[in-house]
Amino acid sequence: DAMMAALAALPGVAFHRPEGAFYTMARLPVRDTEAFARFMVEEFRDSSSGRLESVVVAPGPGFYADPKEGRDEVRLAAVREEAVLTRAIEVLGKGIAAFR
Repeated sequence: DAMMAALAALPGVAFHRPEGAFYTMARLPVRDTEAFARFMVEEFRDSSSGRLESVVVAPGPGFYADPKEGRDEVRLAAVREEAVLTRAIEVLGKGIAAFR
């Protein structure tokens, strides 16, 4: 619920609420989530918490039989406590803004 609430606050992000799973696919306002995922790991760091932070996302194309699908989607896993998930989605939103 914490991850879903945080995602809902991000402009241009759409997602399906999981029905029992601990992950979701989120559609981001970016054209190429493979490039975005590399950007988040290699280039982007948010320092607003006093630490340098980023988020690792799984690009969507790897989850489809046709890799042309999911180019604007990422898979997110809710495997941490609420505060960490909320902060991660906040950092994700800042990464989206910086990537555009």
